[in-house]
Amino acid sequence: MTEPIELPLVTVVIANYNYGQYIETAIGSALNQNYPGPLQICVVDDGSTDDSWEKIQNIVGTDTTKKDDLEIAEKVIVRPDDYEVRVIAIKRPNGGASAARNTAINHTWEETHAFAILDADDEYYPNKVSRMVQKLLEDPAKIGVVYADYDIHDLSTG
Repeated sequence: MTEPIELPLVTVVIANYNYGQYIETAIGSALNQNYPGPLQICVVDDGSTDDSWEKIQNIVGTDTTKKDDLEIAEKVIVRPDDYEVRVIAIKRPNGGASAARNTAINHTWEETHAFAILDADDEYYPNKVSRMVQKLLEDPAKIGVVYADYDIHDLSTG
């Protein structure tokens, strides 16, 4: 008899800079994953000057803590299927997309088994994380990175 495989904790990392018009859709697509394993989202606002941080706080709340030059908020969101997803929001001074992603990774490193990167102006299909983890688990000794193709939706042309 084989033991059931414990699914890895996946952290979706979203780096944001002035994508207030898209950030709620990006976070929503990460929340709406059909992945049956543990999932969390870490969105880092990289010193945006638009309404991004306010839109992020609409999702996680305005109760924040300070750590060095970071402002951090957390909330557990219960999806319609009663599945809980931890959402972490971090506001940091502007340092670029890589610095924002590294902030998210450093903040969640200890508990995360796999990271998924989502740009703030993009969105995931609902099965993105499930398919990524399935591929990683096919041969963990040989597969360390999974990436996918993408579809383009031009807002000006539809």
